[in-house]
Amino acid sequence: MDAALPTLTFEPHTINKPGDYVQNPVETFIVEHPGFTATVSEADFDNFEGQLADVTAFVTEHKQSLLTLSKVASRVSFCFDFGLESTLFSEDVWSESIRFPFQFLLLLAEVEADLEVSYYHPTPDEGEDADEDEE
Repeated sequence: MDAALPTLTFEPHTINKPGDYVQNPVETFIVEHPGFTATVSEADFDNFEGQLADVTAFVTEHKQSLLTLSKVASRVSFCFDFGLESTLFSEDVWSESIRFPFQFLLLLAEVEADLEVSYYHPTPDEGEDADEDEE
């Protein structure tokens, strides 16, 4: 992966090498395979359509770099993780689903990328009073 990094047309904000110790709010682990993290969307957790548009634009713009990464000898795997706010905590919501257009899935398949959806518990909006219901 080291040889491929200078050829990237985007800037990773974290690069992990085998043996690196990683600690984040969710987990702690020792890196087994090389990889990196890059933020490709600034869309909020409640803006799936915005995230989808941003990731589609990113993959389209950087397709050649991603293809190069997928072909290096040590096979770098990468995943596009959609972070979404769960609606299951709403009073009348019994199920939750999202749908990815087949064109988007084909685009990810072209660059041999994985897809992940991470659901997060809703957080209060800024300025929202936690005691609002007590009035």
